[in-house]
Amino acid sequence: MRQSSLLICIAISILFSTSTYAFDGERKGFILGGGLGVGYLSNTTSPNFLSDTKSRLAFQTNFKIGYAPSNTLEIFYSNKVSWWDRNGLYLLGLGAAAFTLYFDNTSETGWFVSGGIGFSSLAEINFDNSHSGSVFGLFSGAGYEFSKHWTVEVDLLYSNVTVKDNDFDFFGVLVTINVLAF
Repeated sequence: MRQSSLLICIAISILFSTSTYAFDGERKGFILGGGLGVGYLSNTTSPNFLSDTKSRLAFQTNFKIGYAPSNTLEIFYSNKVSWWDRNGLYLLGLGAAAFTLYFDNTSETGWFVSGGIGFSSLAEINFDNSHSGSVFGLFSGAGYEFSKHWTVEVDLLYSNVTVKDNDFDFFGVLVTINVLAF
């Protein structure tokens, strides 16, 4: 308990320290963001060498936390999650080490590209039983910062997930509106 309290105090001190240059209006420094949107997912299932393709619309959430060493580059952890209902709630998540590269040095408006690679997970949540599995995923995207702290982003997503000896290859197009604190 004492170690946890010490770690929390250190983390709070770092977050609110002026040396981190966080929340000073410049993109450089600590970043924290999230977004909501919609996506279109298509998946191919390969159980026992049989194939079945399904497509669906999904609700999207987007989260990122990290550091921007300059006003044009962000390095962060990203978590993109697709949510849909089909005889139970399904979640497809991608936790990735990611980057965003802005084409303009100002933090007002401008175009950017992003990408990341990490682990995907698929979870089926219902009251009878739940299944989950995880393997590999990646995303690439582009977007526009239309106002300070606000962006619209379009991402292409690929995830390969294995659940109970079934392989799922997910391909998706995700559109989110995001807010970023810097």
